[in-house]
Amino acid sequence: YSQRAFFDSDGFGRSTNLFEGGVPMGGGVHLGAFYRYDYLSQQRQVGGAACGASSAITDPVLTNLSRRICDSDGIVRAQGGGLRVSVEPNPSVLFQAELATLRFDTGRSGVQASAELQYRPGQGRVLSFSVARRDGIYDMNTIASLFTGVIGDHALISYEQPIGDRWRAWVAGGVSRYSRGLGGESLANTQRRFSARMDYKLNEHIRAGYFVRVTGFSRFAATYFSPSFYGVYGFTYDVNYPITPELSFILLGDLGWGQISRYDIPAVNVFEAFLYPALRWRFRSDLALDFGYRYGRGRSSSFGSPTYTTGALELRLQSYFGERRPSPMAYQSGSDQ
Repeated sequence: YSQRAFFDSDGFGRSTNLFEGGVPMGGGVHLGAFYRYDYLSQQRQVGGAACGASSAITDPVLTNLSRRICDSDGIVRAQGGGLRVSVEPNPSVLFQAELATLRFDTGRSGVQASAELQYRPGQGRVLSFSVARRDGIYDMNTIASLFTGVIGDHALISYEQPIGDRWRAWVAGGVSRYSRGLGGESLANTQRRFSARMDYKLNEHIRAGYFVRVTGFSRFAATYFSPSFYGVYGFTYDVNYPITPELSFILLGDLGWGQISRYDIPAVNVFEAFLYPALRWRFRSDLALDFGYRYGRGRSSSFGSPTYTTGALELRLQSYFGERRPSPMAYQSGSDQ
C-alpha cells in the first residue's frame, strides 16, 4: 500500500492511494495487479481567480471551462486499476511496464501506460529509456488541465556513470507532447527537458554536488504553467544515514538559482529550494515502511503569483511473502518540485 498527497500554494491538491500485489513467476519475471483511488481538487477559475470571484478572463471558451470547474466545486475523483510486469533475466537488464485505466467522475476514462528498459553493463553504469502516457493533470497540477482532457505522451533517456571512486555523473533528456484540449481550451504543446548532475561521495553516508535543470514549452497555454524557458542550476546533496540496522534517515535537497521566461509575463530570476526528509524502517526482512515529506519553494506559479510552494506527504508499506521483486516504477511522475 502507498499513499501520496501533493498540494501547492495555488490551491491544488492531489491524493493518490495505491493497493498492489505481485507474484514472482521464476526466471526473473514478476506479475502484479493494482487498484488506485485519486482525489483531486482546486477551486480556482482559469487565470487563478477563486470560484465566485470576478475574473479578468473574457474568452467564452475559458469562461465556460471556469463555470464547469466551479459547478463541481473544483473536485474530481478517479479510480481504476491495472497490471504491472517486470522482467530481469540477468543482472544487466531490467524491463518494467504497466497498463491501467482510470475513470474520472467527470464521465471521462483514460488509459495510463508506461514502460522502462534499463541496461546495466557493470561498474555502476546505468542506461535507461522510458516512455509513458498519462493524463496531463499529473504533470501540470491544475484542475483545468483535467477538465480539458489533456493527455501527455513522454519519452526520456538517462545515463549514469561513476567517475573514479567518488565522483558520479548523471544526465537525462526527454520530450513530452500534450494533446489539444477537448473543447479547444488549449492547443497541442511540446515540452523539452534536460537535467544533469555531478556529485561527490564525501563519506559512506553523504554525497554532494552540482545540478542543472532546463525545460520549456513550444507555446503558451492558459490552463497550465507553460514557460518558454525555465532553467535552474545549483547545489544538491543526498544523505542516507542508518540510525539502527532497521531504521535509516534520508535527507535529499537542492538549492538553485535560475530564470523563468513566460509568454505572457516578463522573465523573472528565481531562487529555489527543495527539501525531502524521510525515514525507512525495516521491521523485519519481509516488512518495510517508508515515510517522507517533500517541500519546495520557488517563483512564478501557474497563475503568476510571485512565490510558489509545494508539499508532498509520502507513505509506503511493503510486505514480501517470497522472493523480493524489483522496485516498481513510479506510476506518476508529475512536477512536484
